[in-house]
Amino acid sequence: MFYAAVLPSLEDYSPASAVALRNGLLGTNNLLPILRKNDRYYDLNWIWFGLALADGLIPERTPALAEILR
Repeated sequence: MFYAAVLPSLEDYSPASAVALRNGLLGTNNLLPILRKNDRYYDLNWIWFGLALADGLIPERTPALAEILR
């Protein structure tokens, strides 16, 4: 499920490919079997971080560098 890691970049450079990836390999039907397994920790992390970054969750909740360095 490393595909989720390239999703944020695809959204910038090839939006149509990003939509196809979300609807295909990262679609609910393909993710449910992985979500139901207990031994897919790293796969789930790649999926979560890729989707969170693509959906703006990470930048939205990350403080600016100037705030961190104060």
